[in-house]
Amino acid sequence: MLGPGTFIPLAQAMGEIDNLSNQIYTGALSQAAEWVEQGINLRIAINVSINSFSNPDFCDLLLDATKRHGLAPEQIVIEVKDTQTEYIPAKCLEALMSFRLKRFGLSIDDFGTGKTSLTRLINVPFTEMKIDKIFVNGASQNASALAILESSIDIAKKLNMEIVAEGVEVKEDWELVKELGCDYVQGFYCAKPMRNEDLIDFIKSWEKPH
Repeated sequence: MLGPGTFIPLAQAMGEIDNLSNQIYTGALSQAAEWVEQGINLRIAINVSINSFSNPDFCDLLLDATKRHGLAPEQIVIEVKDTQTEYIPAKCLEALMSFRLKRFGLSIDDFGTGKTSLTRLINVPFTEMKIDKIFVNGASQNASALAILESSIDIAKKLNMEIVAEGVEVKEDWELVKELGCDYVQGFYCAKPMRNEDLIDFIKSWEKPH
């Protein structure tokens, strides 16, 4: 089993990241369309390399795929990693603005791990902040992590951004981010990654973690 950290840098180095992103995007939309037919309406969050947005053909592929699957842009959140936002070329920024105007969601992923996070929040119309797990996991027992977590949530709220807490793995993490006002939680305390057939059963039986 190879994690993304193994093959994504290779795809970027070989100039295949756009093709990989397009395949992942198309596959996600196909699954989302199937869920809609089953009466399950979920937002779809998809990681996309910031550099791919400098290619107008890539942008057109994403837009065409969305229309082809009959999905509304509001159902889709495009995630860009914080570490990739240190320098955003003008073409990429224009494309991100265009996607936002078309009502796609834009998320800054792993917030807090990049060098210029606050500057990016000014220049890019992000609608969602995903706070990196290093500030969430065990924050109730770590004063420094808790301070950064609270500050990040405060910034996101003032900017009217939705907040996702990553890395929630124990009950204490869950209770903390709930108390602090996070909108969504991502982590093993809710569930581990699963196949679609398992997810459908999981959704039907979901009440709360454990």
